[in-house]
Amino acid sequence: MTPKDFLLECHTPDVALRLDRPAFEVSAQIRFLTSILAVAIRHDSADVRPGRGIVKDLINNGLSRDAADFMVEQLKDGSNVFDTEQPFMQRPPLPREEKKIGDRYSTTKPDAVKKLSPAMPPSQSEDFWNRRVAYPTTLALPEALLKLTTYHYFSPASNLSVTIDFRTSPTSQPISYVEKPRSATPGFRFPGRSLTATEFYWRYPNGSFLKTLLSSLPARWVNEGGLPAFADRTCEKSRASNGDFCSLWSATWSSNTAIGYWKGTDLVQVRVCGVPEEWLPFPLKKIEKNKRGKKILEFIDTPLIEWRNHRNTQDPFYFYLADSKGVLKAQRLDIGRDPTDLSVEWYSLNKSEKLLDRSAGNLFPPRFENVDFPEPVFLRHLVEGTSPSPVVRASEIFQPRRDQWGFDLPEDEQDAIVAMAVVVTDLHRYVTAAFPRGEAKTQGGKSRTQRARPLLAGRYNDVSSEFWRRISAVYEGFIQSLRAHESYPGDLLTDLRAASLETFDEITEPYLATDAQQIYELRADLQRDINRRLKDAKKDGKVAFSQDGEQ
Repeated sequence: MTPKDFLLECHTPDVALRLDRPAFEVSAQIRFLTSILAVAIRHDSADVRPGRGIVKDLINNGLSRDAADFMVEQLKDGSNVFDTEQPFMQRPPLPREEKKIGDRYSTTKPDAVKKLSPAMPPSQSEDFWNRRVAYPTTLALPEALLKLTTYHYFSPASNLSVTIDFRTSPTSQPISYVEKPRSATPGFRFPGRSLTATEFYWRYPNGSFLKTLLSSLPARWVNEGGLPAFADRTCEKSRASNGDFCSLWSATWSSNTAIGYWKGTDLVQVRVCGVPEEWLPFPLKKIEKNKRGKKILEFIDTPLIEWRNHRNTQDPFYFYLADSKGVLKAQRLDIGRDPTDLSVEWYSLNKSEKLLDRSAGNLFPPRFENVDFPEPVFLRHLVEGTSPSPVVRASEIFQPRRDQWGFDLPEDEQDAIVAMAVVVTDLHRYVTAAFPRGEAKTQGGKSRTQRARPLLAGRYNDVSSEFWRRISAVYEGFIQSLRAHESYPGDLLTDLRAASLETFDEITEPYLATDAQQIYELRADLQRDINRRLKDAKKDGKVAFSQDGEQ
């Protein structure tokens, strides 16, 4: 099915994307579809209000064929994969030898098509890669288009490159500059080593995939004009009257591309690299260096990185919040963390409401007029390596479980989950405080941490994992009772207290024979803190603790 056909039919319940692929490929497809849908919508209206007029008509009747034809015409310059000047999601091959003075040429050899994958490790790790994963050596056209699109939207910086040579005179030595893949593609983020870059989109359990696309499509992408960057490489058609880049072009501009080598309609080799100099948003300064007797021009990327950082905060597929210093940070749901821990942290910081606010300016805002209650789907990418050369080690679709999350619940019930999550967060803090992350500095003093024996230091991860294991049944039972409009099946205060104290007992039991007195003192302090916190929570009245539902 072509992208045009997909957009014409995705208002029906049976048409949606396959999710049995790496999350970065799902992300690339959704990003591509939203960008071209923005162009199609302009056929009927260039001034769209979220949730109004044409948006309702689209949801009910789908995209018109005239609008789809208009979209194809607008995007024709960058849509032919075999075009010699602007091939789809590629740069044209460079001559392999000099033709005339001043012309650029490159003798860089092509690589295997597996280099298009953001999960491809560096060349020195290929032995490990080959033992673990089989990757095709040739890609048929449909799969090649997907891989090229994924590379455009979701590729990291790397040391792979294409070296461009040229002469300024017949007698001069060639001057070279290197175009490396940079860290400025629309979807890829480096959150830090062993951390998880987390995207999201909205899923409507009883709605169409068109609603999903419209919920991720900012109205400004339609109203400001312009084209996706793959169809307007030099931004000739995508500037506002004041000269600024249109937001659709900025959001889809990628620092990386590939040179494709085709045999008929099969992609047989590629050379991944940075985009040509003329495709950059603005000129970058170059400095001249001498390396082994050869003149090399190197780009100064700092202005581009600053532009990228601002561009990234506007990304409708990432969730940014300001930290304590006011700096916007992309929020994460890290792969490997306990799922109850993730949910409790999310609700304790009231992120659900803020996530809805993040999408409020899109064409179909989530919970618009409280008619639909969508649920977010998270695309999680575990990143390893270093910032100059990262690699995706895992990429998965995470659909929150309804017994641990309450995105589909009314606002008052979500408020109850927030209150419960704050209580659980405090209990976790009290329990883990007796187990310092590092070595205990002293065995005297008044605080539990100071009195903790050195043998308890370093057990923080153990006690934290045990806490989440024991508290999860209580937390899930609370959410299930809200969903069923019933009271909690038991005594919530007792269950919260028991889960917390049993966690402490489980970890400290092996040390009772030698450290019983101090462990009992720590437990008594912990129990007082827990009782005081639960008493305050019951008095606050935001959580129904009693079995009959009284607060």
